[in-house]
Amino acid sequence: MTAELQRGVFLAGVGLVSGVVLIGVVTSGTRLLSIGTAPAPAAVSKPAPPASQRAALPASPAAPAEPARAPSFDVIRVEPAGDSVVAGRAAPGTEVELLRNGEVFARTTADLAGQFVLVPPLLPVGSQEISLRSVAPDGTRVTGPESAVVSVSPERTTKPLVAVSAPGRATAVLSQPEAAEAAKPPMPVPEAVPAVAVVPPAATPIRIASVDAEAGGKLYVSAQGAPQANLRLYLNDTLVAPGQAGADGRIAFAIGRGVRPGDYRVRIDQVDPATGTVKTRSEVTFAVPSTLDTAPAAAAEVRKAPRGSVATVAAATREASAVPAATTPAVDGALAPPAPKPQVPVVAAGRPEPTQGPSTVFVSAVNTATVVRGDNLWTISRKAYGRGTRYTLIFGANHAQIRNPNRIYPGQIFVLPGEAPPAAGAPKRG
Repeated sequence: MTAELQRGVFLAGVGLVSGVVLIGVVTSGTRLLSIGTAPAPAAVSKPAPPASQRAALPASPAAPAEPARAPSFDVIRVEPAGDSVVAGRAAPGTEVELLRNGEVFARTTADLAGQFVLVPPLLPVGSQEISLRSVAPDGTRVTGPESAVVSVSPERTTKPLVAVSAPGRATAVLSQPEAAEAAKPPMPVPEAVPAVAVVPPAATPIRIASVDAEAGGKLYVSAQGAPQANLRLYLNDTLVAPGQAGADGRIAFAIGRGVRPGDYRVRIDQVDPATGTVKTRSEVTFAVPSTLDTAPAAAAEVRKAPRGSVATVAAATREASAVPAATTPAVDGALAPPAPKPQVPVVAAGRPEPTQGPSTVFVSAVNTATVVRGDNLWTISRKAYGRGTRYTLIFGANHAQIRNPNRIYPGQIFVLPGEAPPAAGAPKRG
């Protein structure tokens, strides 16, 4: 009995343990199954805009094209006889056309800085409107906003009327006939001086037509002579640039900067191309007022100022023709020693090829020195060339106003001839 009881208790215990284990297994399996089959969260996506809205979105704006630069006037100089000089600015490399009453009257090409100088044909008698138009290499045409009215008198002896106007600006009168001058009877033409009478019929004397100065040290010189003549421009007896007249005998020199306020002698020589002998000469005295300083910032103000702010020729032209090869006339008319060999030009200006119209020579800059108290040729030479011993260059180029190299005076203006730079490694002396 005891054995049976023990066996029954044992079996009951085993059954109880088995039931507990079975319940635990079932419970753990259910939990693991629920964890393994849990659904993943759905990805949130942004709804795409409708096709109509996508089509309405604006495209990225393109960079605006830079507007073409319109040509403008800087200088308009008209002589009583109808000779004229026009200078201004345009887009670099464009062809600049001068329009007279809407038709092309003259043309040239702007340089790399956008500057140009025109010497048009002789203006006819009467009133006319002139304007500017530029033509780009791709054919784009841009008309300048400014226009000028020019009226040349029938007698060609009185100052012409020149008035420039532009939209939004008051009309600027650059030149107008003087009432007293118009009322005067025509003056008799003076007899030719004996020096002109000996000129051979085939030779045409050179004549300086106009000289203009602008702020920033700019200087414009125009002349009339024999067609295709070989010419040289001098300032205070210093060679600035050679040039060749056009087929009509006209030429214009344009100096970009460096001409300081003061008194100058502007001279143009016509020379023999083979020997360099002076054939004819034209010289004028010219005063650049102190109001025209060399600061480039003042150039814009001068453009807007009346024409009265531009310097004019201070004295009449003095000409000498048929100069013998052995002598050169001095400034006072007396015979001077043979002309020295020209110094090296301040700026190398290439000789233009012969053209059918007037020739233009551009000189980027000249170098000048104004004497102040305490200066001497040695110190000026040290500042300009780095060596005091080169003072002989300054004396030779300005000998007409330096009687004694040991005596120079404040206010004198010397034009400094150019000099090749010293070789690398060469010591500087003086």
